[in-house]
Amino acid sequence: MFTIQKAAAGVTLGGLNPTYDGTAKSVTVTTEPSGLGTSVTYDGLPNAPTNAGSYVVVGSVVDANYTGSATNNLVIAKAGSLISVTGTNSFTYNGNPQGPDSSSKSGSSGAVSYSYAGTNGTTYGASATKPTEVGSYTVVASVAGDDNYNGESSTALVFTIQKASQTITFNL
Repeated sequence: MFTIQKAAAGVTLGGLNPTYDGTAKSVTVTTEPSGLGTSVTYDGLPNAPTNAGSYVVVGSVVDANYTGSATNNLVIAKAGSLISVTGTNSFTYNGNPQGPDSSSKSGSSGAVSYSYAGTNGTTYGASATKPTEVGSYTVVASVAGDDNYNGESSTALVFTIQKASQTITFNL
């Protein structure tokens, strides 16, 4: 009696570096000889992961005449967040802090923060505090990252605080 051993098959894993987009990220498996049945596990589980992170992937040949496997890491990169500052770009001096502080974003569920900078006769350095004085300012919105998105900054929005008009009345 004799036993015929399974022949060795080559296994190659592909698609190992996708970016998060909310869908499951399966790897591709190529065998040599081509067309052999395969199974894939991600950190030991059969379902492809969705979230950003690193997962150990094992691709194995499932065939009556061949054997083989390959192990590698599937690394799902965080996606970029998009954010833009919206709102009015002209204000009238009233002694109170002023400036746009609204934004639209897609991606990250992280908190939005604002940084104001500009000139008001002197330099108004970057600050999270809205300016109060007459001048020209720039506001930049940033969003904190989360598990699936990187935090990013927006394009800047320039705004001004104009002098208030003044009425002088004389009593005669």
